[in-house]
Amino acid sequence: MRFIRFSHRPAHPSLWLLCLPYAGGSPSMFAEWNGLLGPGIEAISVEFPARGQQMGEKPLVTIRAMARRLADAFERHQFEPFAVYGHSMGALVGYEFCIELRRRGLPFPRILFAAAHRSPVKPYPARKLHALETDQLVEVLRKMGGTPHDVFSDAELLDYHLPLIRADLKACETYVHLPASPLPCDIVGIRGAHDREVSEEDIAAWGSLTARDFQLHTLPGDHFFAKSDAEPLVTLLKGALFEKV
Repeated sequence: MRFIRFSHRPAHPSLWLLCLPYAGGSPSMFAEWNGLLGPGIEAISVEFPARGQQMGEKPLVTIRAMARRLADAFERHQFEPFAVYGHSMGALVGYEFCIELRRRGLPFPRILFAAAHRSPVKPYPARKLHALETDQLVEVLRKMGGTPHDVFSDAELLDYHLPLIRADLKACETYVHLPASPLPCDIVGIRGAHDREVSEEDIAAWGSLTARDFQLHTLPGDHFFAKSDAEPLVTLLKGALFEKV
């Protein structure tokens, strides 16, 4: 089973960009990125268990379990140099992945891009979306806007997606940050200007987690700005990454 999905185009990149999706998301959200990134940077994506080519597996229900699984895959592939982009849940996984890399003595990313998620040091809201009744959860997901509309109109698709989304939400909502020394890589925090879930203060708090440089950027869009309009985001990523190549 492929946990890390490489593109099929031939490439000899100067830098790899490991992309981690939001709760319930899939590698498809990064499908157009290699065309936008251009030569020199190769986007590769993560497909968490219980979906796509890993449909037969059970979903992971803790952020640290996802990070450990990702570190296992990284040890097998050893792509370097690299950076990490995590969107919402993916940002949290990306942070714990870095912690796990340090624990194992493995190479570190040049940059951790933490998008659309509050810093791990900021407590998660008391609400527990993963425990909502189906009708309530569906209504919340409709309003958030990250789930394809055809999922809600197809009972079979909904039955498939809801357990995955619940598992991912549970992983986020039960996460507890453990104190750790700052990461030895740059962190770039990114939020959508109209994101009602994550404030600028939430993103700014990522700055305390790095011993290197921290930048904060606000882009057009809401919580799912990476999906609704990837171009401004990829332009920002390219600018930051080419400084590290």
